[in-house]
Formats: sequence, structure tokens, C-alpha cells
Amino acid sequence: MRLLLTLLALTVATAARASCPDHAPLKNAYFGDLHNHTSYSLDAYNFGTRTDPAMSYAFARGAAVDVGLGYDATKGEVPGPLGITIDFSGERLDFGAVTDHSEWLATDYGCTVDSGSPFYAASYCRRLRNLRNPPIAQRPCLGFKDLTGSGCRAEQTTAWGAENAATESANDPCTFTTFHAYEWTFALSPQDDPQQDKQTLHKNVLFRNANVPAVPLDALDYPTSPTLWAALAEQCTAANGCEALTIPHNMNQSNGLAFALGGYTAPDLNRMMKFQRLAEIHQHKASSECLTDTADTGAVTACDFEVNPQYALPGDTAGYARPGLESGLTRFATRGYDPLHFGFVGATDNHDGTMGNVGEQSWPGFIGSQDNTPLRRLTRNPFKVNPGGITGIWAEENTRDALWAALVRRETFATSGPKIRVRFYEYIGGDPCADPGFPADVVSRGGVPMGGTMPYVGSAPSLVVYALQDATPLAAVDLVKASIVAGNAVESVHTIPYAAPPYCLTWTDRAFDPAAPALYYARVREQPTWRWSHYDCERMKASNPTDWQTLVPGCASNDPATGGLDVTIQERAWTSPIWYLPGQPVTVPAAALKLRDGSASRKPSKRRFFFESVTKRNAGEHRIAVPAPGSIGDPTSGGASGGGATVTVYNAATGEAFTANLPAEKWKGGKKGSRYSFRDPGGPIQRLSVAADKLVVRGGRSGFGYTLDKPSQGTVSVQVRLGTASPWCADVPAKASGKPPTTTKNDRVDRFLGQPNTAPPVECPIYGSASGAFLDTAQAASDPP
Repeated sequence: MRLLLTLLALTVATAARASCPDHAPLKNAYFGDLHNHTSYSLDAYNFGTRTDPAMSYAFARGAAVDVGLGYDATKGEVPGPLGITIDFSGERLDFGAVTDHSEWLATDYGCTVDSGSPFYAASYCRRLRNLRNPPIAQRPCLGFKDLTGSGCRAEQTTAWGAENAATESANDPCTFTTFHAYEWTFALSPQDDPQQDKQTLHKNVLFRNANVPAVPLDALDYPTSPTLWAALAEQCTAANGCEALTIPHNMNQSNGLAFALGGYTAPDLNRMMKFQRLAEIHQHKASSECLTDTADTGAVTACDFEVNPQYALPGDTAGYARPGLESGLTRFATRGYDPLHFGFVGATDNHDGTMGNVGEQSWPGFIGSQDNTPLRRLTRNPFKVNPGGITGIWAEENTRDALWAALVRRETFATSGPKIRVRFYEYIGGDPCADPGFPADVVSRGGVPMGGTMPYVGSAPSLVVYALQDATPLAAVDLVKASIVAGNAVESVHTIPYAAPPYCLTWTDRAFDPAAPALYYARVREQPTWRWSHYDCERMKASNPTDWQTLVPGCASNDPATGGLDVTIQERAWTSPIWYLPGQPVTVPAAALKLRDGSASRKPSKRRFFFESVTKRNAGEHRIAVPAPGSIGDPTSGGASGGGATVTVYNAATGEAFTANLPAEKWKGGKKGSRYSFRDPGGPIQRLSVAADKLVVRGGRSGFGYTLDKPSQGTVSVQVRLGTASPWCADVPAKASGKPPTTTKNDRVDRFLGQPNTAPPVECPIYGSASGAFLDTAQAASDPP
């Protein structure tokens, strides 16, 4: 069945209109940078950056820009380097996003670009333009609110419009894709607090298309993750065509708090699972994968790659990506949902406006005139920084829609700079490495790619890693596994050397436990190459032949443990994980959802409920497959779990829920297990039928306990579970109708009509009490956002 569903899905995808010449149903790898700052970021302007968003996008496509033009000669600063171009395989990116800081966008733009702004002539702005480092308290704006100036809301709108205009102008479908974006720059400590860098919880906010909020939702007006997500949920809706993702970065600098969830309500967690599907695992301020740990057993030290020693203390561990993923597994094992279900991206966080400039040999730094010479780079925290990384996306073509769909499904990987093309699948049968058309055979057999969740197929899972090198040959693959054993997260790292191209290997998890949640990801490492500091050391030796050892003594050593800077590294790629989550709901589309109630007239007997899901046109992971007779999903008395079923109707936002139990004795099976049907004329669910790709439920009357007594529902969710198998889950918004379209007619007291043919939700919503409180009361209320 899994093979058939996958073949049908592939056939549908192949038949889709190919809008780009390189359109490929089996997907291409595209590389880009989703975290980059320009002169529109106030800190970058202070660093001397004068590259604006349009110039930054041009650089990503191969144009030359100048670095560090805003310099103070009285401090010994110098201009340049000038005329640099991207040092990157292929000499350009495939996609990019400018993510300037939203909190100071109005101040920066109104002081340095818009000479007509109400505060352009103010003392603070004059000092800023003259490199005189004006006091923070004199800034004219805080976000879009007036501080010492006026007209900040209008200036923020103008600045955001300028950012968006540059992004739209640079978007070139099939060649170079741009995404509207900004950085939400939240820190638990005040900006002038010396601990601020140890309390960062920053996120980049990315949008699918040009339908974006009127101004960025910044960390000053939305100062917690839940308030940001709530605002995005309100302002980015299906009705206005706005879709968003939030991507945390520098989790290593979060003081271990990046994935703390204390005090989150069910609506908070649902929004988190919708918006936060990716995390930035590597950038110029070090790697956030993991710290060297006991799982490496001393034989594998690959965690210890570009780790900032300042953020490598025991209290920092929980903020790194691997422990965060493990925390999600633990929550799934104990509570049935995983809000830390994220894939990986890489980026630069460059503040020169030079997105994707990740070459070790010619790296010009990342903070303008503060590190634009070899001496400055080698003496300014040389072990805390690196050129950063990039993101790889597997998509059918290079367009916003295709790349966005891949970001949402987490079919992404991060690299520390090189264009290593890496595929990662769970596969069934055959020899993937012998397939000359890889991954055609894996996909046709129902293989699950990176970012996906694999089902149990009756045996231990097998994984395949297929990689194409960039300029440097590959050395090894580290297969990382995390699982829940006796209630605790246990990890293991399995290193397999590469012999020679083609770089393909398979691995089967012989320790697999079908009852234990688990995840797997691959870390592909290159042969050692010189780090950026080696090349700067060589420049220092050439420019200062008599005193380089005095200026940078680390250049005389190749031992990083003693401060040596003449060192090599192993560049790498990290795939997004593949999860195994036994019992996780299967999200399905909703062809129809209709509810009626008698609350207004106090006649509950008027209640009616109808739900239908048809999945024959959906991908395999969203299909309705009939459980085999005698299996745990068989709802008859012959089922392995004793049969029976449940239907739950709920509102994830309010916590209202009703569950109907459907006893085994009222179920019948079809011939050869082709369908199941339920009938109970006097019960809250009168009829339910399940067949291949189709589920129909009818219910109502006074025994049906879900009411429509509130002014509106917004969205209603449905879960149907047969036996103890994974439930099917749909999440349906109210139908909009009329001109202009509104939901008023279809979402009111006593009536809810869902949007027909609603797509499967990205995650099945969870629900709590009517107050929104969930299962986190045991955690400290003081836990951060």
C-alpha cells in the first residue's frame, strides 16, 4: 500500500506544470543564505557597512561590493576591502533573504537614508552619520514607537516598504529567489547589560511571498515568542495570503534557554509547531549543533566544530540543537506531541551585506570596519567566529512556492560553507546505492526524506546517505541517533568512513525499538582543509615579516588548545532529521466539515455533525489507509488492541473538546479488510465508514457534546482513531464567503461551516483546558519565552 500511494503521488507531481527549465519531480538542491544584514540594520551601519538591501541581493548574484566604507580614521580604521565578490562555489546563490533588525529599522532608515524624515536633522542622526556613536537613549524611535523623535510609525512603514521593494525587485523566478524577512531581536537582558549576549533568543521571520504585515512585528511590541506567534497568526492568514516561519538562531548564546517551554499554553504550542519548523544550526557566531559529549566516546569529536568556548559551559548545553530535539522526543513520549520538531538551516548572519560569502580563503570578516583587516580578525576573538554557513533546499524548482514548501516540510540541510549536496532517506528494500537514478527507486518504494516522519514497517529502519562533494573530497558520515529509553533521551553517533565516490552508504538500526520515539540525522564531513585563520596568518607573515609573531603569536602554532591559529577544520553538512514517532497523528485534508447546534434555542437535539476526508490526491504521508484485519487499528472485536474507536471534535484555541467512544461490537469489517463501518442510531456518532482514501463521519443530537454557543469558532479540529493506531487528524477553518469574503455567515452561534477541501495541517493541533492552560504547570512560571 505504501508503494502504491507513493507512486501515485509521484505521478501527480510529475504531471504538474513545470514552470522552470530545470523542474525535477525528484528535486534539485538549491543553496542560499536566509540571514543577512545590510546598512538598514543599525548595528551594521555603526560597523561601517554601507551596502543596502538591493546591493546585497546583487552581491549574492555575483556583483562586487565594498566593505567597511564607514570608517573612523581617528581610531585607526581603514576603508575596504573594496570590490569583493562572492567567494562561493558557482559564484552565486540560488536564493536569499535580507533580515535587518526590525527594532531599529525606523531609526536607521530615518537617520541615514530618508532625508525627509521628521528626525533626519536631529542630533542623534547627525552624530550617527558622522560616526560619533550617539547615546542609545537619544534614539528617535523604539521599533515603530516614538522615543525622542516623532513620526516613527510612518518611518517604519516607509523603511519596511523600501526593504520589500528591494526584495521584490531582486526576485527572479527560476534563477534567484528572494524572501521577505526581518530579524526579531529579543534578548532577556537589557541591551546595555554585559550578559545580553548570553541571553539571546533571536529569530528570523520569513514570509512566503509579498503578502506581509504593514510593519515588522518586532521584539519591542511583541516581547515573547508566544506573543510574536499570536500576532503572526492574527496577521498572516489564508484570507490575506500571508504565510510565515520563525527560525531561531545562535541557540548557543541562549544560556540554555532556546528550547525552554515553561508556561506555554496549548495555543502557544500549536502556533510554535506551525511557525517554528526550522532552526539555524551554524553561522558566523559559531555552531549550535551540540557540545562534545559522552555520546562521542572520545572517538568522535565532531561536535567540537567552531564551538564558541564562551558558550560551552554545562548550563549552555540545553540550548543547543541536538539536546533541543531530544527534549522534543521526551515530550512526545510523555505527552504525545513534539513542539521541537525542527529541521536545520545554515546562514552567515553577515553584517557586511555580503550574503553567502563563506569562503575560508578570502573571508573579509563580517562587521565592517571592525574586522576588515587580517590583524583585526586574528586579534578579535578568532576562536569565536567563522565565515558562517548556508542552507541547502531540496525542491522541484527555484521558485518561492517550491522552496517554501520544502522549508515547511523541512527538506533542508545546512552546511558550514561548501556546496555539499546531501540526500538522506529512510528506505524500504533494494540497494539504493546501486540505483543510477538515485533517489528514484527509494522514492518509488515510499522512502521518507529528511524532515519527514517514518512509519513502522515491521522491521528495523534502514537509512541511506548519498552525497556529492564540492571542491574537497568527503571523509566520513556521522549518523546521529537519539531515542527515548526508559524515559530518558539516549544518543549514539555511528561514524562510517567514505572510501571514494560515489559517496553513498546505508545503515540499519539494529538497536531499534518500535515502541520508542527516535530521530536520526546525518553529518557529512569533508577531508581537512585550512581554516580562515591560516590564510590570515599567511597574510600577516607577508605584510609584517619581522613582527608578525609579536602581533599574532597564535600564527606560530597549529595547536588550537594552546591558542594556535594555523589550523585545519573539517567542513560539513547537517541533514534535517528523520523522526520515528509511534502513534503520531496522520494529518489529512477535509473535504467537508459541518456542525449545527441548538444552544441558542436550548435544544441540543438539533446538533448535527458531518465530516469527510478524501485523500487520493495527497502525498503518501497524508493518505487514509485501511488498517489490516487483526491489527491494532482493526476496530472490530478481532482487533489486536480489542477494537473500538474514538472520534474527537475540538477547538485548539479555546480547549473545548468532545470525544465519542465507538465500541467494537458495533463495527463491521468489509471483505478482505477493504473497509470498516460503524452504525449506532442512538449514539452521538451514528455512522462512520473507512475505506481506502476516504473517511466519512456522521453524528449529532443531544449526546454529541460539542457546542456552538460562542460567537465564533475560528477553526475546528477532528481526530479519528481506530483501535490504538495513529489517529487521522484534520484542522478546518471557517469558510469565507461574500464580497469582501468573511466568515461571519458560516461561523456563528449554532452554525459552523468549514472551508471545503482544506489541506492537511502541517501538524495536528493539541488542546488543553478552556483557559488554554496545558500540561506544563510543573515547570517554573519564570521560564523564559
